[in-house]
Parts: sequence; structure tokens; C-alpha cells
Amino acid sequence: QTENNMDVINSKKRKLVKRSQRKKLPRNTTTKKLQSHRLNIVFSACPPEMFDILDNLCENIGNATIEEEVSFKTTHVVIGAKARTLKVLQGISYGVKLVKSDWIYQCLEQGKWVPCKSYEASDWFPGSKISRKANKHNRKLVFSRKKFFIGSKTNLSSFDLSGILEALGGEVVDSISKCDAYISDVPRTLKKNNNQKKPAVVSS
Repeated sequence: QTENNMDVINSKKRKLVKRSQRKKLPRNTTTKKLQSHRLNIVFSACPPEMFDILDNLCENIGNATIEEEVSFKTTHVVIGAKARTLKVLQGISYGVKLVKSDWIYQCLEQGKWVPCKSYEASDWFPGSKISRKANKHNRKLVFSRKKFFIGSKTNLSSFDLSGILEALGGEVVDSISKCDAYISDVPRTLKKNNNQKKPAVVSS
């Protein structure tokens, strides 16, 4: 029994020594985090040569993957122009960072993944930062408690629109009488819904 007690004491000592030997991280660890955390990058409205540049960065720096579609795993959407594409809308709804393509050139110049804060496209799409903070802190999303009915004629598919609306806190319903907003690219006059309110008609 004495030997067992000594083993427990020695085990606790070893744990304390290991804790004391741990190095404290410096306050500014943004760059280190970028190097250690895998980046999942999607392009939107970028020139073809951008793909070659990023492919070269992924090969030489590592810790990054080029994706074709935006998902909950996406960390950055790189934007080549101020265009409201499907990928941009998905990026906003998922709380993904939208960054201008200058960020890629800066990473290439420095030979590492640099912090992207200075290259965020929040001036092009102000809703991106709001959505990201809401997703991060579980705050009320833009379309929380709002109900939408998607019409038959829209620029985006009903599948893509549903994903964006639901990611922003909205609910897609199966009847116009239940909705707060009717999404369609064809003008239409609506009657009052179940709550005695006339749904707003919104273009996609």
C-alpha cells in the first residue's frame, strides 16, 4: 500500500513538472494560428491565374485546401471583384471571412499565411462582419424568426436560397399565407397572410 501511495505522489509530481515547463504563448499569436490551423479557401470572381498562385502557396506553405463550393468548413472566400455571387452570399450566411484577392498576393510576397484583417471585404459587403459576429457568439441572426416563401421564378435555385436564408436564421415555409416575405423576380401583389399582414415581395 505504501508503494502504491508513492506511485500516486510521483505521478502528481511529474504532472506538475510538465505544467511548469510549458511555454507561454506570446500575446500576438495570429500568424502562428494561421500556420497551425488549416485554411479552406474558395474563390469568387477571381482571374484564372489566382488559382495557380494559391495552388503554389498551398504546396509550399501547406495547411490550406482549395475548395470549389462554400461550406461550414470554409474559412475564407477570396473575392476578385465587387460582385454579389452565390459564393459571396453563402460566405456571408455561414459567417465566413470575405477577403480581397490582394491578401493572396501579400501571402505570396511574404511566403506565409499573413493575417487577413486588413484585406477583409467588409467595405464591399458590410453584412459579412455582422453575420460572422452573430455566428461566432450565437447572437440573433439577420433573419431570425422571419418566414420566407420562395417563388417559382428566382435567379438562384430554391435549394441555394433555402440554404442561405436558413443559415441567416430564417425559415422557409410551404405557403404564401404563412410567410413574412415572398421571394420572386416576378412582380406580384399579395393578400394579407395568417397574421393579417401583407408579405413583402423581395427580389432574389
